[in-house]
Amino acid sequence: MLATLRRSGQPYALTPSAMSATLMLSRAGMTNRIDRLEEAGMVERQLDPADRRSFLIALTQVGRETVDAAMTEHTANETRLVSSLTHTERQTLDTLLRKLLQSLDDEPLDH
Repeated sequence: MLATLRRSGQPYALTPSAMSATLMLSRAGMTNRIDRLEEAGMVERQLDPADRRSFLIALTQVGRETVDAAMTEHTANETRLVSSLTHTERQTLDTLLRKLLQSLDDEPLDH
């Protein structure tokens, strides 16, 4: 959830329904996760200035620092995992992974 908010760009805020759709979570599951993240100080609920009947889930400074640190660690781990490959092997791996992801995007969801 934190990464989804971070990827949304400034002001790093989305409606719960937009997050639910992006993460493919039920609204009940989404509410539970939002509550826990809010208790941890990583997100906050804000009134939606575009729709006074709704609210936005926004990253707090703590949430942004947490997700940025996690992404830095994740990137370092990926670098470590492919460090034994040559430049050419990394390019080949990149090409094959792109092809695999494309084939997954092309498959119907109900198999």
